[in-house]
Amino acid sequence: MPRTVINNGLIITMDPHRTVYAAGHVVVDGDAITQVGPGAAAIGRDDLVLDGTGCAILPGFVNTHHHLASTLLRGMAPDRPLRVQASTESPSMRLHRVQDEEECYAGALLGLVELTRSGVTTTTDSQSPWKGMRKNDGSLRAANESGLRVVYSPAFVNRTEMVPSAHHFTVAEAVAEFDRLAATWSGGMVTVIPEVMSLPRGTDELIRSLARAGNGRMAMHLTYSAEFAEWAQKEYGHTAIEHLDRLGVLGQGFLGAHPIYLSDREVQIYADRGAAGAYCAVSNMLIGVGHLPLMRMREAGIRMGLGLDYPNHAHNFFETIKMSLLSQKQLALDASIGDPGDALAWATIDGAAALGLAEQTGSLEPGKLADLQVVDLQRAHLWPPTGVLSLLVYAGSPDAVRDVMAGGRWLMRDRQLVHLDEAAVMAHAAALQQRMAEAVGIPPGPVVPNGWTLSR
Repeated sequence: MPRTVINNGLIITMDPHRTVYAAGHVVVDGDAITQVGPGAAAIGRDDLVLDGTGCAILPGFVNTHHHLASTLLRGMAPDRPLRVQASTESPSMRLHRVQDEEECYAGALLGLVELTRSGVTTTTDSQSPWKGMRKNDGSLRAANESGLRVVYSPAFVNRTEMVPSAHHFTVAEAVAEFDRLAATWSGGMVTVIPEVMSLPRGTDELIRSLARAGNGRMAMHLTYSAEFAEWAQKEYGHTAIEHLDRLGVLGQGFLGAHPIYLSDREVQIYADRGAAGAYCAVSNMLIGVGHLPLMRMREAGIRMGLGLDYPNHAHNFFETIKMSLLSQKQLALDASIGDPGDALAWATIDGAAALGLAEQTGSLEPGKLADLQVVDLQRAHLWPPTGVLSLLVYAGSPDAVRDVMAGGRWLMRDRQLVHLDEAAVMAHAAALQQRMAEAVGIPPGPVVPNGWTLSR
């Protein structure tokens, strides 16, 4: 494979010194970065050379929490709060009941296409396994075809009405299913780790058993609402984080989504155990819960990344970066809290650290994996160029992403995917969404807001 040389670009390394080269180069050999520096790199006869003039070259974004198969469901059910006790008869859960392997594949692959277009090269994905169905095999097939780096967590449940009881796994069955998924799909760009969806949806035995099966690596949804925090206190007589600590599952390999409603003691426990977290600003807004005090978590030494999550309905990671930063300013009622440099770190190297991947990705440094994006700065919303680092955060958008590479492999060149037929992915998703809609009695045509009239 020839080397790839990118010359003449604005190189935003996100290295420990946050080095920026106003006109620099990045050299990729195989799956790794071999050179980063100022000026132009020497070019060999067989090198693939890209001109980065007018572009920023920065690490691929790291999305630390998501449910990609739900891309197929977006916009079909009304916005609603996320309750501790969820009904299988809610509009969204009726759709989940008819979403099996092929539907999960179609939804996840469409979401992965959007992530690529938004400069994401590493993502998580969480999907609940239903006994007797093959939802996770569909999502994992999409992960393997996507070319992205994917940390995948099958999110088991065994005590919730969210999933019909006939589809619950016993603890032993859940461990066996996790082992099967990991053995079948882990490798290359995909890693499978276990998840118990959340404390209200999994027994202590399930949590402990899957933590052992994952050798200390585990994902879980944490205290995303005040209702959840009150539920934990009533259920256990202590807080959610204290309960997980008593179960012995908090540690360096633990990734918790939505650690929002935490006491000072919980934050300290979380930091002491070395656990990591994901902040999903846009999703929090959509379901109407509070914002995670990200600065508080970082000051405690907790590894925190950003997540798109579902519900969100979009895979615009630039939007998530901006909203994450603005929310911190609003929480503090202080415009000086956080800056674009912080936000770019959350989106790249901090997200990689939260996933335990900071030695491999998240910055442009020799020896790291070649996960990068090339952003065209000669766009009206990113111009004039002097303030470009701030503009990437406050005005960036996926349409400026020109090229994307993951693990030394180009996934997008000149805004065209090179490994997937995007039109075919979209057509397949549309057909399967229509099939799901028909199965649950949603009439054809666009779903309109309550009180509107759709003329057919």
